[in-house]
Amino acid sequence: MSGPASRTVTRLEAYSPDLIFNIAGPAVQYLENGLTLLHEGSWQEDYELSRGLHVEMVEAAYLSGGHERMERYAREALSHAHQLMDVIQVHELKIQACQAQNRLAAALNLGLHG
Repeated sequence: MSGPASRTVTRLEAYSPDLIFNIAGPAVQYLENGLTLLHEGSWQEDYELSRGLHVEMVEAAYLSGGHERMERYAREALSHAHQLMDVIQVHELKIQACQAQNRLAAALNLGLHG
């Protein structure tokens, strides 16, 4: 999530991890519905939409504890990334997920080697 939604989630994280988990769950369902509407050529035809849905899913899955789902969508987003900033955005989320799981060596490795 980016923009106002992301700032709201960041502020809420300081208050209650359970609240974030409860908000992220419906977001995952919403994004899953959007992703099912994409067709095979969507990355070529509407890159920004496809990228946006995948990156949002990476973040929502991480916040809801769905780390396998997060990894799956992160791999897909990275495999289609056109620009370095698109890659960095996904890696930032993966680093945050590693930190949340107290996998600090993995977070450091991602930061150093991607």
